[in-house]
Amino acid sequence: MNYKVGICDDEISLCRELEEEILEFARQNGYKIDVEVWNTAESCCDDLVKMDIDVLFLDIELPGDNGVSVGKYIRDTISDNDMAIVYISHKSNYAMELFQVHPYDFLIKPIDKEKTNKILNQLITLYQTNNQKFEFTYKNVTTSIPSRDIIYLRSMNKYVIVFTNEKEYQYIGRLDEAKERLPAKNFVSISKSYIINLNYLKSLKSDLVTMSDGTVLNISKSRRNAFRQAYMDYNMWG
Repeated sequence: MNYKVGICDDEISLCRELEEEILEFARQNGYKIDVEVWNTAESCCDDLVKMDIDVLFLDIELPGDNGVSVGKYIRDTISDNDMAIVYISHKSNYAMELFQVHPYDFLIKPIDKEKTNKILNQLITLYQTNNQKFEFTYKNVTTSIPSRDIIYLRSMNKYVIVFTNEKEYQYIGRLDEAKERLPAKNFVSISKSYIINLNYLKSLKSDLVTMSDGTVLNISKSRRNAFRQAYMDYNMWG
């Protein structure tokens, strides 16, 4: 695993301190972590469009374009919904502004080392989970695909049909068994016949979900409360 961390803050001493903490965490836990550092929103955005960062520690009070603008750039302009954003600030009153950016967490300056390590532990565990493979066999052919590529799964008769952006797969099996092998944070049952990946949820209206490929699915009455809770948890920590 090669995990990539970004730090964007105009306080150079804080960037140096946080980078040292992250590299120390990597050494102590046997992880390979690369760290990139930026001191302006502009330089950060220029590089993010052409590189993959797994988590970005992002100062809110940046000069010029602030951290909220950078978050919107990440989510809306370059359409990166996978990067975890951890905001950094001297203040703690940005909750409503940040909600639409879906930050993973929030650090108050001066940064607490133990909380930083806790966040890194959680994110690396999540990264490993999201990069796990979903494997199935059909007609003596075993297929393995990244679970993150699955938009949704459908149960039809004795088959499970797996929908991705590239193609559809099918195999003989049960939907409840498939769910046990998928990351619980992202994959939610909306009915007896469908499991969706919240990463690909485009819109939610009443008892209907629209997925990124345009498919509209119904949330069964018995699953609505559980779905709403899963959706709230996903938005809070996604």
